Amino acid sequence: MDFAASRTCTRLEARITQEEGDFTVSVQMRNGENHSETAWGIEKAASIEMASGMLAKLAAQFCISQEFIKIRIVMNNHRDGTLH
Repeated sequence: MDFAASRTCTRLEARITQEEGDFTVSVQMRNGENHSETAWGIEKAASIEMASGMLAKLAAQFCISQEFIKIRIVMNNHRDGTLH
């Protein structure tokens, strides 16, 4: 994910969803003071570690502190075939 560095993003919300053989990383970043300033993107990752690394890189690139990061992880439950 490559967001324009000229944007002022202070909030990061992400969802990592396990799919067949990989993970989908959905991200929305916004300016906490100007909600109309928003960027979003979707990328694939081969592992949960790679997905986590993508989010860490974005947070570092935009200097977003941990208190303004929300991450939801949806994983397959292989026992009953559902998502959790």
